[in-house]
Amino acid sequence: ELGTSQGWYSCSIDSLTLSACNEESSASVQDLVTLESDQNTLVLAFDDSLQVIDEEDSGTISCGTLGVPGPHVLDSIDDTLAIGGSEGVSIVDDTESLAEGELVSCSVRLSSVSSLLPNQPVRALAHEGERLWIGTRAGLARWDRSTGSVVLVQNQALGGAEIRALALGDDTVVWVATSEAVVRYDWTLDSTVSLHPADWGGWSSPRAIALSPAKSLVIGTNDGLFFYRGI
Repeated sequence: ELGTSQGWYSCSIDSLTLSACNEESSASVQDLVTLESDQNTLVLAFDDSLQVIDEEDSGTISCGTLGVPGPHVLDSIDDTLAIGGSEGVSIVDDTESLAEGELVSCSVRLSSVSSLLPNQPVRALAHEGERLWIGTRAGLARWDRSTGSVVLVQNQALGGAEIRALALGDDTVVWVATSEAVVRYDWTLDSTVSLHPADWGGWSSPRAIALSPAKSLVIGTNDGLFFYRGI
């Protein structure tokens, strides 16, 4: 599934065909995610709303009612949904009601007011177990779901950096795309290794990152897609 500035598309990997899934709307899709608790339910984030689509129906929910104006990113965590916006992160527990297109309340709201989250729009989310990594335009933070605590990453390579994307490595490693580089961050040792465009044969800064099944680092830039196998 692909979210673009012109709408939502479905891509067949086998035939490499692309088809529009919401032909009635060309609104810009900020992000999309499949619920872990219901693989048949897809949630799309638009500029000011969420659209929930399942096998039977679809519904639109105003993000203002969820306390997350300007949604940018989504992440499905077990039976909850994390929504990152211009004023922090909200956690929705009742994804069943969300899937039915009903208004739901948020059990947790993380912001610069309620926690140590930087006072900047959230640009990336990634979770592993009880940890939710939150990337903002002014640094990286980690939320522990079991304790409710938020920890700011103070490492020199990441403190205050504009975070564009996150990808999880093994249990102790988070890959972070910033406006300047891709950073391998071992949070248990608080150590980093930075990769710059010349390291992967590119020219411009990273826009998106992912780890392939073969454990190569996939880096998306304005110049194209690059595979870095030296990780």
